[in-house]
Amino acid sequence: MAKFRNGSLVLTQTQTIIQGSNTVLDGAKKGFLSAIQLDVGTSIDGAFVSNSDGYLYANRVYNAYFNDIADFQKVIGQQIPGKCYYDTIDGALVCTSRCQKSVIGILSDTYGIAAGYRPDDSYAPIAIAGWVLAFVDGVCDPGDVLTSNSNGNLVKMTREEKLEYSERIVAIYKKPEFAEFWGTESVQLLVNGRHWVKVR
Repeated sequence: MAKFRNGSLVLTQTQTIIQGSNTVLDGAKKGFLSAIQLDVGTSIDGAFVSNSDGYLYANRVYNAYFNDIADFQKVIGQQIPGKCYYDTIDGALVCTSRCQKSVIGILSDTYGIAAGYRPDDSYAPIAIAGWVLAFVDGVCDPGDVLTSNSNGNLVKMTREEKLEYSERIVAIYKKPEFAEFWGTESVQLLVNGRHWVKVR
């Protein structure tokens, strides 16, 4: 379990920390971390978890370069970054209808912070906040309100849908991403025609 004490992170037992990318632990060195497990007594890039008091010491710890915050959820079948998913009792599925009931969000490959990680391939990161690359159908302007459509992409909501199904708003449109790849020097993501949206 990790706790904060006097501004320091205290590890009271083995702790798994999930980060999307480019975390600075020693004030200088950057690197991509997908999942690291810190045991008391472990040293990583100049940060040290002491045997005696369980503190993590570092000059600076910055947040990740990537964009959104994600939560790992059970997913049934295909995991396609940028597609919209809805929840079932057994797990999430790619949306199959417009303005789908139980829509939970967009599967993310752009997350910088994640919660609920499990070492199980059937769990995938669903964006819960921030900006994410998503598949969007139709012409949209910045600020348009989006929901799911029948092929798991996002689509502009009608005025009636916004009034009747406000709980099914998935995101707000921002802009297309014109680059073929997006990311850092060490991590390049294929954009594949996706657009930037802000998760609701």
